[in-house]
Amino acid sequence: MGTSFERQRLELAVSEIVDRVVRQRLRVEDDLVECKSVWPEPSDGATQLAGLANRAGGADVMWIVGLNENRHEVVPFDDSADFSQWLAQVASWFDGGVFPGAMCTRLVTEWGPVVAMKFRTAERPFVIGKSATDRWVPFRAGTAIRRASRMDLLHILVPRIDQIRYDINAIVVTATPNAEDAATAKYSAAIALYLRHCEERVVYFARQDMAFELRLDEHASPVACEIVHRQLWGVAGDLSGQRTVVGSPAGTEVAVHGPGQVRAELVANGPAPVGTVRTIRLRFTMPTMQNDRALDFDVLLHARERPAATWHWEFRH
Repeated sequence: MGTSFERQRLELAVSEIVDRVVRQRLRVEDDLVECKSVWPEPSDGATQLAGLANRAGGADVMWIVGLNENRHEVVPFDDSADFSQWLAQVASWFDGGVFPGAMCTRLVTEWGPVVAMKFRTAERPFVIGKSATDRWVPFRAGTAIRRASRMDLLHILVPRIDQIRYDINAIVVTATPNAEDAATAKYSAAIALYLRHCEERVVYFARQDMAFELRLDEHASPVACEIVHRQLWGVAGDLSGQRTVVGSPAGTEVAVHGPGQVRAELVANGPAPVGTVRTIRLRFTMPTMQNDRALDFDVLLHARERPAATWHWEFRH
């Protein structure tokens, strides 16, 4: 699988992912990317791959062997493994011979060698088992693999929504110390986006599915925050005279069928910042109600002049 151009694109994508994990000390695993310290055993690899591929909704997925996300480093592994033999052993666990098309490349990065594997998932669903009595459909949920439910199967079969294009209009994050406990603070994130979605079907975002992650230093671990409030609004745009972004009166969901503004507000409790914090990193995720994580970004925010009791950071274009 794959032309030389596709292989070059894969090598570039892998180089950027390794850089983010090792140099920037960020986490990269999601519904489309997994990092592996060692080659999985074929039976385990089949289950993990099928779960990831079924979750992807038709998008390509990637494994990177030799990259440890938790330790933020490239680690030694058996680089002499015969990829085609290993892949054949993994494929033998897939029912009906339906297996994700694969492309493999070995890449020497600045921090050491890795093996990247890209899999096409268009032929989903993928079923695991070598007999009629042990066939099942793996589905990835977070970092775990479980048997697919009816809703999971619908997710597998409904076409994935492409990544929605957007512009960031403004992001402001504040941290206000708790009056009763100075070691804790209330974090508020106000986010204003301009969405450019223009598909034939409406995309719905739900308030309860929004989440954010804060790092008080761009290379630090995430702050352990508990979200206590979420709010979501849609501001109507115009496409051939039609309203294209509609928000519910209660602020529980937003329907998008074209360009328009969306505003989100999240409040969380967590440990207070210590000292002068010039920059923070914010990761914001807003899944669609069609079960696709269609909007996900990671940005750096810069401090304003700090008032007496409140930290204040903002996005700068």
